[in-house]
Amino acid sequence: MKKVVKRIGIGIGVAVASVAVILLGFAAFHRIALAVERGRIEPIGHMVEVNGEMMHVYITGENDEAPLLVFLPGGTIFAPVYHFKPLYSLLTDYRIAVVEPFGFGYSDITSVPRYGDVVVSEMRQALHQIGETGPFILIPHSAGGQDALRWAQLYPDEVAGIAGINMMHPAVPLNGHLRGSVAPFQVVATWIGLQRLPMFDAFYPYPYHPDALTEQDHEQYRLLIRRNAMNRSVRSRVSLYYQNARIIMDDGLPNLPILLIISTRTTNLPIHVSYQEEFGRQMNAQIVYIDTDHFAHQYEPQQVADIIRTFVFE
Repeated sequence: MKKVVKRIGIGIGVAVASVAVILLGFAAFHRIALAVERGRIEPIGHMVEVNGEMMHVYITGENDEAPLLVFLPGGTIFAPVYHFKPLYSLLTDYRIAVVEPFGFGYSDITSVPRYGDVVVSEMRQALHQIGETGPFILIPHSAGGQDALRWAQLYPDEVAGIAGINMMHPAVPLNGHLRGSVAPFQVVATWIGLQRLPMFDAFYPYPYHPDALTEQDHEQYRLLIRRNAMNRSVRSRVSLYYQNARIIMDDGLPNLPILLIISTRTTNLPIHVSYQEEFGRQMNAQIVYIDTDHFAHQYEPQQVADIIRTFVFE
């Protein structure tokens, strides 16, 4: 019996060691591949120097008379310029901008902690350097709502309104939801490079309307996911949800036109619905419900575009 147990123990040890060797080998491959792929990453917008690092801003559209629509990404959207494309490609009768904060898209990955005041200052500096000084209509998704609210608090003359897509109310982290650090599994998995495997697509939001992207867009999107997934800037942003929310609430919610597009089937983040409804009452916001999931701008881009267009024209 002891020999059988010993053999089983040895077998388990060999299996664990084999898996560890495979994973470490994959991690080494991932780093070599990242170095090779660096030369294939080609920004499609403006690369602007902000505080000694480079930030990417993509601008398109035709209407110089309307406010600039500025898209702000959620917490773990690693390539915003492509993630938002199914929606903004339907709004190019306006002028739109996708600002990719440090750690996202083509922008540099920074070691500077992602406090809201810092993030907002960096994004507006990038816009100002290319001649965009407002007024802006901010279009945040999910955790990008914290950036939008802080922007409106700090620079109210620049913000004409906010059109939030399943926008995160500061009360969400303040009440203990989405609070803390990124899940250790995701940190380890992305260090190893498992985001390269198709089976992990569910962890890294990808367009649900792939026809909105060209073949080159898809290639760039994949390269950016591989580089950016759960990097130190992203982890810092998530770890500071609570602190940033506390600052927003302590300073008092801003007074401005606000639209809340609320998905009724937020199966992955059901907590958002009730908090957004309460937020809407506090802000006297226009609320529009849409029968889809958290990534409404990807599942139903035409419907979301029509709702935003009505808000902008009001």
